[in-house]
Amino acid sequence: MSFKCVIIDDQQYSINTLKGYIEQIPELSLHSTYNQPLEAMIAITSVLEIDFIFLDIEMPLINGLELAEIIRAKAKFLVFTTSHPSYALKAFDLKASQYLLKPFSFAKFATVVHDLIENANLYEQKKTYQQPTTQFKFVKGFGKNDFLSIDLKAIIFIAADRNYTEIHSVPPVKLYLLRMGINHMETELGNDDFIRINKSTIAARAHIRKVKGNTITLSDGSIFALGAVYRDDVLKFMNAHLLK
Repeated sequence: MSFKCVIIDDQQYSINTLKGYIEQIPELSLHSTYNQPLEAMIAITSVLEIDFIFLDIEMPLINGLELAEIIRAKAKFLVFTTSHPSYALKAFDLKASQYLLKPFSFAKFATVVHDLIENANLYEQKKTYQQPTTQFKFVKGFGKNDFLSIDLKAIIFIAADRNYTEIHSVPPVKLYLLRMGINHMETELGNDDFIRINKSTIAARAHIRKVKGNTITLSDGSIFALGAVYRDDVLKFMNAHLLK
């Protein structure tokens, strides 16, 4: 992956130094350089997205801190490059990613860049890992414009109650009553996460805790009879997940 970089500095030799550093790091690619902050502001506001902005602070007309307030949202990483340590607190108030004091070596530059990239990658991995596993369905309530959101992963079992079905789920919500037959409910839910265990009950596969004889126990302690018609399907499911 290549990270797009922009350099903004009113001193050409500073631009040349940073340009040379960027060329030494394979993950970085130089998009553009600017020695006039006003020109940079106009150009960057029209760019879709930038990964790194390396920004000097003391520049004519618009200083780097003022410019950062305008363009910060365009960059994944904002690194101030300056000879003045006194601006550090204000820089981090503007959500600076790092603050490099001139003159800085290539080793210091490379360390800062790689740390930022690594931390960003770890954050993305953590976000991906923590993506919620909830799956939702909306069902019609009893009022004309009433709809209920049901987390399918929280359902423990569904039981028939004449022309209705009761959906029992983990706390804090324990019970939904729907105007829908259990056969229709079975069709709607499919059999990937749910399994019919008797004529009037559908169980969530993830909440099955024990099958003993002709009974089946779920995670909330509920015990149901295992219907003869559905017994083979349940045993196939158990055998498919059996430690051997």
